[in-house]
Amino acid sequence: MTVIIAVFGKKKSGKTAVIEALIRALNNDNLTITAAKHVHHADFSIDNPSKDSWRFGKAGARRVFIFSPNELVSIEKTSGNEVDEERLLNIISDSATDIVFLEGFYQTLARNSRVYKLVVGRDSGDVADIVRGCHEPLLGCALLGNDDKSNEVLKAGKTYKLWDDFNELVRDIRALARR
Repeated sequence: MTVIIAVFGKKKSGKTAVIEALIRALNNDNLTITAAKHVHHADFSIDNPSKDSWRFGKAGARRVFIFSPNELVSIEKTSGNEVDEERLLNIISDSATDIVFLEGFYQTLARNSRVYKLVVGRDSGDVADIVRGCHEPLLGCALLGNDDKSNEVLKAGKTYKLWDDFNELVRDIRALARR
């Protein structure tokens, strides 16, 4: 079964750095890892007018695939609405993936019971409101600074002091993947 971990936090809280470090640490475990990022900007596109793939979409193709010797890219045109949580989880998790890391998607996944939540911030004040909005299962909080009050304030699973407790976080994720 695929373990899905959504990493939530404020802008510039360290979400990307934590996911990147976790992927590196878990990559040696023979685990297949998938990562996805939510972009809030409606005008964002990976495709651009100078590319043939863009022309295919402009002509009316709903899905465009780009294959190269080293990569496969799939672009699906949407109606401009956010992808609902079930469709999102079905797209990103499949039997060939052991762990999926999602950056963002708070509005979509904070209450989803299939998704583990890891909240990243500089201190307990940074993450307290985000944690309160999350439903179980909650993996915990990863704090970049020193905050001795975090367990009392958060009451949200484990609190990992990054980077001191990073190996413990990796062990906990490995245990989830082996279930």
